Amino acid sequence: MKAILADIGQPAPPSAIPSKVIELVVAAGILPAKYQQFWNDLSKGIQGVITVRNAAPGAGHGPAPGAPPPDDATGEYAVNMAGSNIVFLLRQWAAKTGKKL
Repeated sequence: MKAILADIGQPAPPSAIPSKVIELVVAAGILPAKYQQFWNDLSKGIQGVITVRNAAPGAGHGPAPGAPPPDDATGEYAVNMAGSNIVFLLRQWAAKTGKKL
């Protein structure tokens, strides 16, 4: 998301937390206004992926070493959701800027 914002000349501050970056992507018009509510709901899911990632051992934010990682189903869901969101955002960016993926 930060790369998309930088590309369109609206870079996120380096210290921006994920919820702020999501807000900036919406404000930049990467998504058509008709998808605003969808994006608001989707951003909650993105925050969930971030929470799963940050809670994992070794992520620098999670529990002490030796804590169990998320179960396989949660990990797979988080990875697939993150990947789908990346593809969706890149397609919206490409449509807005006329650039090819």
